[in-house]
Amino acid sequence: MAQMQESDYGAGRDYAYGSPHLTHARLTARIEEQLHDLVAGLLDRHDRCRVVEVGAGHGTFTAALLAAGATVTVTEMSGPSAEVLRERFADDPRIRVVHDPDGTAATELVAAGCEALVYVSVLHHIPDYLGAVGELVAVMPAGSAFYSTMDPTWYPARSRVTHATEQASYLAWRIAQGNLRRGLATRWRRLRHGFVETEASDMVEFHTVRDGVDQHALVGLLEEHFADAELDEYWSTQSRLLQRLGERTSMRCTFGITARHHR
Repeated sequence: MAQMQESDYGAGRDYAYGSPHLTHARLTARIEEQLHDLVAGLLDRHDRCRVVEVGAGHGTFTAALLAAGATVTVTEMSGPSAEVLRERFADDPRIRVVHDPDGTAATELVAAGCEALVYVSVLHHIPDYLGAVGELVAVMPAGSAFYSTMDPTWYPARSRVTHATEQASYLAWRIAQGNLRRGLATRWRRLRHGFVETEASDMVEFHTVRDGVDQHALVGLLEEHFADAELDEYWSTQSRLLQRLGERTSMRCTFGITARHHR
């Protein structure tokens, strides 16, 4: 898995490519505002905010966390991306970068003490996302918070109109990028086999082979550990035009969750 992550998410990776939250300023601002509010609340409550951020990429939202006043430990499965993070934040003593090729470092880091656990556009890359989240929140300290955003909603729970529109928007974006074949190939493999472990596009985008991420199951899991778990569903897509149009409708294809006050 680490090798496949590095093949798609190396030092030269353009994370904005195909990432609505990095492409559209309104989505970027939305996440930055939510992170700022989260950190501010924890600073008021604890006089410090130590964040463990899982899968930081090249650090767009790591920078937002630091700007809000947090100290941050980031984990990154891709070695080249971890090196980019070290270089980018080399002059900031408030950040620590951990290369985590097997995806196991976060549990120890969280157990060592933190006020917040943060995922941005990560859970849909994890095969057993419920197990991974459950393992981490079980060792989080009292009063801490959980934040995750930019994951695709559970396909079976979507309306037919929403799902068809989101899928058509995705394919339209693929056509505009000139790589429709990859998108179609991924969906064809999904229909035939589920997913193929040797295909990087399958292994790093699990939601295409397992119907999205079950936001309601995640809320249920988090409510076992936190006093409050708030679900935020919204529209996101790669196309700038279709993003603007979708925001004006009631369609929701993406979600985030903020859970506060770990028991």
